[in-house]
Amino acid sequence: LLRVSSGSGDVKVDNCRFTGDSDGNTTNKKNEYPFFYQAGGKLEFTNNTVASGVYTRGLNVGGSTNLEVKINGNNIGTVSAGYSAIQLSGSVTEAQITSNQIAVNGGNAFTLHSSLAAGSEIGVSSNTITGTGYLFYDETGTTEVDITYTGNDVPDTINTTEGIKGTDVKENSSSVSVAVHPVATI
Repeated sequence: LLRVSSGSGDVKVDNCRFTGDSDGNTTNKKNEYPFFYQAGGKLEFTNNTVASGVYTRGLNVGGSTNLEVKINGNNIGTVSAGYSAIQLSGSVTEAQITSNQIAVNGGNAFTLHSSLAAGSEIGVSSNTITGTGYLFYDETGTTEVDITYTGNDVPDTINTTEGIKGTDVKENSSSVSVAVHPVATI
């Protein structure tokens, strides 16, 4: 687990393997997150591998102050059912999530947390999602976020209109729905 919980600066995590702890002890939180970042500045999480079936949750990325995020070229394995491979929250002002391989097993590829700042610009492009589960768990409600969603490879086994947290299934907000399922104008 790499945990950064305050401050501001530039952080780059590149070409790392997150394998978790294999001692079999599920009562501790050693394998809750492979990466937890709640600070400001710039974060690049690129070309990493997160082991499948080891972590309860995936990447948790949010800003305590303005945060620009790039999550690119990673291979992110399955997390526990009802949770997400990538969660964005807090003062994330801009996030680009591109060219990742994301495996889902009863959870979500992405969560947009209720604390995500209004006006956040989120780009989700050229990702390959595999498995069975949900695309977005969206807690933004009426908070307007600007989502660009293009060129992602998502199978029919992934629900693109709802998401799950624990056992709570809910519909996506209009921001997510319009981005994922745009309405053509004639």
